[in-house]
Amino acid sequence: MSKLLLGSVAEQVLRSATIPVLTVGPEARLPVDAGATERVVLHATTLREASRPSAVLACQIAALLHARLVILHVLPQFNGGHAQTLPPGLDSAALQDLHSLAEAIAQEFAVRVEPRLVHGNPAIEILAESEHRSASLIVMGSTARGGFHDLTRDRTVYKVLAHAHCPVLTLREGQVKTDGSLAASVATHF
Repeated sequence: MSKLLLGSVAEQVLRSATIPVLTVGPEARLPVDAGATERVVLHATTLREASRPSAVLACQIAALLHARLVILHVLPQFNGGHAQTLPPGLDSAALQDLHSLAEAIAQEFAVRVEPRLVHGNPAIEILAESEHRSASLIVMGSTARGGFHDLTRDRTVYKVLAHAHCPVLTLREGQVKTDGSLAASVATHF
């Protein structure tokens, strides 16, 4: 019962940390020869303005690693060819926002950026894209939620941490200044 209420040590750190947290989960498989293939940094985004610092950090890390940055946004799952409870045009609006973000970041940091829009369960799609791309790192923003959401492990970030095959860098949305020193610090470990 106490584990359900308090969560694991990693969950406690993620809930209380005011700085980004780099986690290597139980299923992570670090590459033996990092130079053998193209590196990929996967950034999962909500496309909210508050997620911009995590996008900038992901881009800075990708630039330092000479890696390709894949920016992924997941929309609700399609059922029978129709999106569940999605207003008309949301796909095209989200895709336009995603392309705008990718273009702005690519120009600002001179990094290769690939925008990706998919439908499905966010945790499943993030993990699938990470595995498909053999990502070196996943960067995710995390929103502080209270009450029952933090106590149940039904949050996307916890599912990704538990099953990712690469390290995951999480940061609280709106709490990090992206001056480049953090990205340099993270990139030295890869």
